[in-house]
Amino acid sequence: MLVERESAISQFDLCVEKLASGTGHVALICGEAGIGKTAFLEQMRRSYQARARFYWSGCDPLLTPRPFGPVHDIVAELSTVLLELLENGASTTSIYSSFYQALESSNEPIVLVFEDVHWADHATLDLFKFLVRRIAFVECLLIISYQDDEVGETHPFRTVLDVLPCAHTSRIPNEPWLSNINN
Repeated sequence: MLVERESAISQFDLCVEKLASGTGHVALICGEAGIGKTAFLEQMRRSYQARARFYWSGCDPLLTPRPFGPVHDIVAELSTVLLELLENGASTTSIYSSFYQALESSNEPIVLVFEDVHWADHATLDLFKFLVRRIAFVECLLIISYQDDEVGETHPFRTVLDVLPCAHTSRIPNEPWLSNINN
């Protein structure tokens, strides 16, 4: 059971309402490690999985990250064309277009969850910049979680934060959460 998360749940509900109306949206959820971001997102998936298709991935703290690292985790389910492009080392432009086309051609609303984006590779960050500028035109809720204490002024993820469309972006409040009442 999630406790002390009423405002976060309310904000998430608003994001899902926008998605249900056919408008894409970006939701940011940030906070230090262990605050309960993943537990919150898992509960939201259980609550809303009948209303949208969820794809879930995360970034790894690799010294030499592979380009589009977290995209590889979801691509086989999302688009076989995109999978082939990634496997064959296609141009980033082709990958961006194919990713967007997969979202655009979906028969159901999509929720993309990318966790620990403070560890994302540059190619993934560029894909996010491409997507967020077009998010309003697809039935997609792009959820990005990250540790805000890891994202300083010169962190590469700042380039994504700087281009987020205000009208289509929400910040999920990062209250001092408790993952479950028994802890």
